Amino acid sequence: MAQDSEDVVDLEKNANALDSSARLKADQGDIKKELKGNQQTLPISNSQVEKLQVTGSYVRRIDVEGPTPLTVWDKEDFEVAGVNTISDYMRESPLFQQSDDSGNRDGYFRFRGQHAGSTLILINGMRLPTLGGPGRGFYTGVENIPTNIIERVEILKDGSSALYGSDAMAGVMNFITKKDYDGAEFSTRVTAPEAGFGLEQNHTMSFGKSYSKGSWFVSSQYMEQRGYNQADIGNYHNVPTVGPSTYGNVKYFGNDKDSESVTIGGCRGIEDCEVDGTTLDFVRDPRENLGNLITGRYEITPDINVSVLGMYNRRRRKDIGRPFFINQTRESGAAPFNASQFGGQELGLNQAGHPFAEFSANPVDEIGPREIDILQNSYSAQTMIEGFVGDTWRWDLSGSYAYSLEERDHINGLVNQAAIPGLIDQKIWNPLNAGDPRNIGAFDGIGVRGTEAYEASQTMARFVTSGELFELSDLYSDGGPVSIAMGLEGQWETTADAHDRILIENDLNQVFGENQSGSRGVTSVFTELVMYPLDNLELQLAGRYDRYSDWGETINPKLSLGYRPSNKVLLRSSIGTNFNAPSLRNMIERDRLANEFLSVCEEGTSKCKSINTPVRRYRDEGLQPEVGVNYNFGAILQPNKNWTFTFDQWNFDGSQTLAAISLDQYSEIGNAIGDEGLADAGVTFDYDSNGQIIGARAPSVTNTGTKTIRGIDLGFRFDSPIKLFSKVLKFGLSMDHSHILVQGDRRTPLAPIIYRQDLEWQNTIRFFFTTQRHAYQVAARTLPGDTTLTSRGSTRTHTEYDLNYSYGFPWSGRFTFGVKNLLNTGTPTNLATNFVNFNSSFNSYAFLPLGRRYYVGYSHSF
Repeated sequence: MAQDSEDVVDLEKNANALDSSARLKADQGDIKKELKGNQQTLPISNSQVEKLQVTGSYVRRIDVEGPTPLTVWDKEDFEVAGVNTISDYMRESPLFQQSDDSGNRDGYFRFRGQHAGSTLILINGMRLPTLGGPGRGFYTGVENIPTNIIERVEILKDGSSALYGSDAMAGVMNFITKKDYDGAEFSTRVTAPEAGFGLEQNHTMSFGKSYSKGSWFVSSQYMEQRGYNQADIGNYHNVPTVGPSTYGNVKYFGNDKDSESVTIGGCRGIEDCEVDGTTLDFVRDPRENLGNLITGRYEITPDINVSVLGMYNRRRRKDIGRPFFINQTRESGAAPFNASQFGGQELGLNQAGHPFAEFSANPVDEIGPREIDILQNSYSAQTMIEGFVGDTWRWDLSGSYAYSLEERDHINGLVNQAAIPGLIDQKIWNPLNAGDPRNIGAFDGIGVRGTEAYEASQTMARFVTSGELFELSDLYSDGGPVSIAMGLEGQWETTADAHDRILIENDLNQVFGENQSGSRGVTSVFTELVMYPLDNLELQLAGRYDRYSDWGETINPKLSLGYRPSNKVLLRSSIGTNFNAPSLRNMIERDRLANEFLSVCEEGTSKCKSINTPVRRYRDEGLQPEVGVNYNFGAILQPNKNWTFTFDQWNFDGSQTLAAISLDQYSEIGNAIGDEGLADAGVTFDYDSNGQIIGARAPSVTNTGTKTIRGIDLGFRFDSPIKLFSKVLKFGLSMDHSHILVQGDRRTPLAPIIYRQDLEWQNTIRFFFTTQRHAYQVAARTLPGDTTLTSRGSTRTHTEYDLNYSYGFPWSGRFTFGVKNLLNTGTPTNLATNFVNFNSSFNSYAFLPLGRRYYVGYSHSF
């Protein structure tokens, strides 16, 4: 039978205040009894207690808290927070500066100021493949991990390439799935925003059975999130600068090569004119997710057991928004058209000597909204044979295979640009008058439908053995055990595109490159030595050698120290080198022609305009891994079993940072260092006779300059049972605070270092109170103001309050009710700005612009 709620409360009453350590140990049946009676809150070693393996070490240990900082989320954290996805929980965590689950950045996040490719994502210690899809070939997203399969998430808040290899520059997230469970359970939860849109629902069902020599577990989850757009949540305007739904730029020129440009779409003379796409631009896309897990374990002999796991996730969403730009410019290969055929009044310009024109435009009325149906299928299989030799030695042979396929079906939004000159000559479409109702539906006959497909796979095999070598106490009285872990690992990664030929062979308003494929192999050797020179001093030495088949090899060491002057204090520090390899897609990407926006300002003035410019993106042949050094120090103070205080100061210094730099950013860099400096970085601009930019050439991804990040993490937790009216109650208070103190980037070797002007921090305070059947929690999440978003609106300091209540029924059922953003706090925007775009400017903030949201749920165990 599943564990009763009274037993859970009883366990919580007696667990130590080092919460993450207690939660992990509670997973071991024999450890539960040890926790209830153990008052030494920061133990050094204990031969009577079973040892565990936690993220950040291959050597099994007693403590979760060791020389490197580790944060643990468990399944109860997701339930109390009232979230349905990993991205939503990360958005509310102070550890993450960004969590994005919309558009092409679905599954993207930033941890400790670094991009998503700098955090390694593991499932039970095994890698997942990087995502396919546009712009997502360099990181592993979290959107394909259902919350119901998670037993806990171990977050190593420290670079650890010495143990795990590439991608672990900022840290490691290890998602550990549920395994041993005896019984059945179902749950359901619905979240309804007060505004009336953005409804979410989440339904799960699990079954499990334990035997004397093994167990099996099956789980399934269905989740739906209904989308909402800019018009639903509202836009804020100081002046009515929203124009018609078709807009762009037209350039007029004649035989004398002079040219003049004008903005089309009825926005002439108005700066910062925005197209009225509020009903098209989705802040969160509509989506649904089906996740399934099956796992089992069997004891072959008392010293050898085998475990297997299979996971399948099906995720479907809609990408809805404005269509892609149409470019009828000389640089894109189109011939200029005779503008005089439409008449001077329609042009609104004096055409004397300037009868020809070219243009780039976003014709919403003519094409209709962009609609892409996106289907992601992800599969993962793992197996492990584990054995024990003697009292301390353990070995395991593990293998895994993970595969993902993303299909993007373009239902609407693509047109054949080769047919547009004919529409202009026949006067079916007038590109110079967006307000002409005759333009509506003008492109109905030139639409194109096709499917993009992106495949990725990751295969791993690993052998690890670990155990104690000897006891230093045999040599001198104050010594402890010396343990070692050694391992071999092989990785095989593949990626491939399989686009429909119609997308590749036609002149469309979105460029699709030729299909490409590639593979790489990685061979690794690693070792870790853990010793206790003194009873209260732990020393961890680790090193790893990686050899990549497509660029070279690297060696990364790490040193960590943990010192306990008493059982109430832990001091820790670490230093190590880290690297992030170029993604496989970065290494095989072909040259492609794209159209990008560029802000051009008149010299000596603040008057700027945005133009759409062709740019040839090419693969940087000399691409190298980004490298860095992490060094940290911190402390845990536990004056008694009720109070715990944590402090960690962390630092990162990196170079050769991998980045995809926009054309607009390159232009800003060029203003500071000149075009010659950009040429050294492989970037060139093309100019016409008037000095206007008409094209560019730049690498798709390149090694940029340097990166420096400094920050601190603070936390405390108070947790105490009290006796009131003959009943034992439990209440507590916790705080988590993450603060980036310094963040500086040098985008190219000659460019100046750009520092953030404002400190970036997040803070969460929680108060909880539980009885035998009732549980209450109030959380306050605070974000700082940010005045750097000047183009889209600055923000003020913002706090949201969440409430959660649950009641446990005698029949093993539990009812949950909660409110997100209890006070219905408005979005932290400066209304003096012209336009607030919730789809881009505020992804880095830990709130959704939905206002107050209610959720209600019920779970039942059998």
